[in-house]
Amino acid sequence: MISRRHLIGGSAAAVLLPGLAWGQAGTTRARLPWSSFKAGPHYGAFRDAIAQMRRNQDPNDPGSMLFWANAHQFHCPHGVDHFLAWHRAYLALFERQLQTLSGISDLALPYWDYYSNPRIPAEFTQGPAATNPLAHPRRGLNVGAALSLAPFAAAVTRFPNRERDSFEYEVEDRPHNMVHSLIGRDMVTMQSPRDPIFWLHHANIDRLWSAWAGAGGGRAMPDAGDSYWSGDFHYGGGLAAPKAATRDTHSAFGYRYQNETMPILLPTTAPPRPPFKRFDPDFPIRLRPNFFAVGPSTSLELGA
Repeated sequence: MISRRHLIGGSAAAVLLPGLAWGQAGTTRARLPWSSFKAGPHYGAFRDAIAQMRRNQDPNDPGSMLFWANAHQFHCPHGVDHFLAWHRAYLALFERQLQTLSGISDLALPYWDYYSNPRIPAEFTQGPAATNPLAHPRRGLNVGAALSLAPFAAAVTRFPNRERDSFEYEVEDRPHNMVHSLIGRDMVTMQSPRDPIFWLHHANIDRLWSAWAGAGGGRAMPDAGDSYWSGDFHYGGGLAAPKAATRDTHSAFGYRYQNETMPILLPTTAPPRPPFKRFDPDFPIRLRPNFFAVGPSTSLELGA
């Protein structure tokens, strides 16, 4: 298991996967919605790379899904500043691992736009994981009830999570937390990256951040020179990333999203919001309503 002893202290220089550096000069990859990605040339390579990572049971190897699940469990900030930024670099590091395994340097993570279609894509639900690397045990397949337009309201112009009525606070609450809760099983634990749908969910959250940041109307993140962007994020196993690199997707990471506009409507096929129950007697902290998990053994599940 990766423990907190693997953290790099202070403002140590960021370390990446072997042979990789931030950004690819002169190139910009497009992260596509799943509906387009699955029809494109990289779908098979993506599936194969996920299958390799799921077969690899070495938690100290970035080529193992266990490595990324443990990085999330032991290092991820939730309910505090940098929730979005930490995940942005986390996705970029994971994307580069997919590129390494596939041998495709421009392979880009797809995203699941549940504001357009709230059902988990069929390719993630067909057959057992033994034959479909995208399949995983889940309790819910439609996340329409998790969605909200509150993060995109004209009055939400501030960014940091610590400020109520800020974008980071609102988008973490809904849709982020509620999508995790409605899907259930591993998705309501800090080991949620074990479920392949996690990566498409968080790519969409990252996309919504890009959309909000570019929408104007007074919406603003901390200035580039603000102390908010000082220091590094850590991911275990010697991996780190400079916070300043996460302020946008283009300059350091070399990707953009095909659609970087904020949603203006909720899906018409959304089911009614279900009841929730807390079933873990050791649940120690509840940072906010419907927060999906705060530790290795804590979780929320759908009520019966």
